Amino acid sequence: MLEKELSVSGRRASRQVVAELDVITDEEGAFAHPQPEANDMMTGEGLRLARRGLNLTQHRLAHLLDLTRVTVCLYENGHARVPRVVQLAMETLKARAGA
Repeated sequence: MLEKELSVSGRRASRQVVAELDVITDEEGAFAHPQPEANDMMTGEGLRLARRGLNLTQHRLAHLLDLTRVTVCLYENGHARVPRVVQLAMETLKARAGA
């Protein structure tokens, strides 16, 4: 009985945290990550400019991010959305380079 009560109170706490953080959940209650504002998302062109600013080839950037060169190319040409993790990695690379 105690386990069931803890489970229910845990779900209530999770819902409260979700409400406080304004995180969207789907119909089944699974957590969805909040989407960044559209103007905060890195575009393919932005990725290309950042890469060139760091004097990196697509191949070298792909190696640093543990991606393939084709994936970097897809991002830069707008055929695939640049994931947030790639944007954060680029910001880290720029900070380390002092750019």
